[in-house]
Amino acid sequence: MKPTGDTVLARHKNVIFAAIEYILGIRNEIILVDGQDDVSLHYEKLRKAVEKDFQNGKLQKLERRLNDLLEIPRLRAGRGFGNYIKQRTGFDIDIFEGIGERVDAIIKQNRIRN
Repeated sequence: MKPTGDTVLARHKNVIFAAIEYILGIRNEIILVDGQDDVSLHYEKLRKAVEKDFQNGKLQKLERRLNDLLEIPRLRAGRGFGNYIKQRTGFDIDIFEGIGERVDAIIKQNRIRN
């Protein structure tokens, strides 16, 4: 059975919310500016924007937001991220999918262009 648009939107929203929880959970330190945690405020605003995108059926925005969020676990080699997402949402996600092919393409070029 092919997922409906609503199911795909809900999946993206749920994975984004879980990714935000994961990112906030792996922070090493909390920096307060004028007594406020700006990082947590940023992610709270992001949650509200994601909810709005979900309500308006904006799948492309949700996909872009998810891709942006995945950069943090990728950069930190977050091997536990996939398990965390599976536990929180029931969805399997591989943040390293396709990286092998990209690395192979760079190696074949024998240089890094960007």
